[in-house]
Amino acid sequence: MANIDVRGFATIVGNIAAAAQGRALALLDYSVGSVLRSIAEAEAGVSLWLQGVILQVLATSRLATSQGADVDSFINEWGTERLGAALSAGQVTFSRFTPTAQAIIPVNAQVATSDLTQTFQVVADSTNSSYSAALNGYILPASVSQVSCPVQAMIPGVAANVAANTITVLITSIVGVDYCNNAGAMSGGTNAESDPQAKARFPLYIQSLSEGTIEAIQYAVQSLKLGMQATVLENLAPNGVTAYPGYLTITVDDGSGYPPSSTLTAAGLAIGNARAGGVMWGVFPPVVLSTNMQITITTAPGFDHPTVVGIVNSAVTTFVNALPLGQSLPFTQLSSIIYGSSPGVTNAQYTINGGTADVVATQRNVIKTGILTVS
Repeated sequence: MANIDVRGFATIVGNIAAAAQGRALALLDYSVGSVLRSIAEAEAGVSLWLQGVILQVLATSRLATSQGADVDSFINEWGTERLGAALSAGQVTFSRFTPTAQAIIPVNAQVATSDLTQTFQVVADSTNSSYSAALNGYILPASVSQVSCPVQAMIPGVAANVAANTITVLITSIVGVDYCNNAGAMSGGTNAESDPQAKARFPLYIQSLSEGTIEAIQYAVQSLKLGMQATVLENLAPNGVTAYPGYLTITVDDGSGYPPSSTLTAAGLAIGNARAGGVMWGVFPPVVLSTNMQITITTAPGFDHPTVVGIVNSAVTTFVNALPLGQSLPFTQLSSIIYGSSPGVTNAQYTINGGTADVVATQRNVIKTGILTVS
């Protein structure tokens, strides 16, 4: 939203006079009481009214019509802010060909993907049995050929959520270590909250100001980090059985379907500050509904069948794993994902969990892909 150049009555009249005089061949009379001045002042009055209407519309739809820095300036005035990007993290295994002497993998040692686009650094983890606070690193004992260490991306964002077996470059030279690799994918990296995401979360913030509401609880969880979700069951235990009045069963997910205990603990603390006094609550991970899918496609002439199979596999996996907490998976919706993934798909037959029924989720469920076979 561009800034509005607000002008007063005298300025508008002066601009009208200047514009008219600039087009006229003779000197115009804009003295008090003249016809031209009366017309200019009448137009200025209408302009002021239109200007006021525009400002009122912008005031009432300020966030909806804003982009970029204007979104930040609006929500900052209300005491909230855009959620920042998060760093990706995971495990990297440092190995060597000849395990003869002890080696130390120092904290802050850097590794990178094979294409050098993403760099990670070793971080301290006191729970790792190989970590030594005194040496500020991880010990690789003599006669041991490898050790796994936690690493964290240098730059936040989803781009650092790299696949397994891609971190193979030692940026920092480590005596006694020959090569490295990540057996599992990096995860947890998120981009900064986008404009649509910030706009969607802001109404929850306004509703949360009263506290003690369902919206306040959901806002508290969503504000922990990008991708957090929560559903609330009132007066019900986790198994759906009626509990005592005022008990809240709160299901929390970070988008993975398997949030760690640290995330659940953080959510519980945030909820405790938002719930009403005297209300008891429990925070639980979602119950994952695993979907096993068998998909058979026919490929159009001119398209490489294995390539199209890979595209369909990726599109279906992304769609299913992105379903929010409590969202069901209609059987027929999957066809639009399959056909829409590539123009090379001319026909598709598929089953979900061996049948053609919808996968129905409750507020405690999140749906994830199980065994997905595309042929």
